[in-house]
Amino acid sequence: MSGNIRLEIRQLLVRHQFPKSSVQYCEVMIVRAIRQTRLYRKKLPKDYWCPITRIYMPYKVASRGRSHNELRIRILIMHALFRAWRFAFGEEPIINNRGNNPRPFTSFAEDVFIGESIANTEDNLERYRSYIRRLLKIFSKRGSVISTMI
Repeated sequence: MSGNIRLEIRQLLVRHQFPKSSVQYCEVMIVRAIRQTRLYRKKLPKDYWCPITRIYMPYKVASRGRSHNELRIRILIMHALFRAWRFAFGEEPIINNRGNNPRPFTSFAEDVFIGESIANTEDNLERYRSYIRRLLKIFSKRGSVISTMI
């Protein structure tokens, strides 16, 4: 999505048959998440000054693929997509199994992910769903998620 984010998201929402009453709210929600992720991507540290050892240290990146911070940044977009789907259709989105015909939510998420150059849509959505389930399990046991390391 290199051009106007709002127009592209609105076209995606109309193409995926979102109800007209919820298009504006969903559009605002998804556009805000995308803008936030773009800001956070620019702010990822490259390297830093270590005050203890007093040397310039390179920022540690995961051995394969993108850094772990990238997953946390992607979660913003995925959360907005799930929330928009729930608001528009009033039901929990269904993620299809690998290799099957894509469900409507999976194809909608894939269109948004392609614009943000994120691959493996189903893997990312499954990872997000397991992350949220883990948070809910922690919340039900402890009553607070803030005290845990996320």
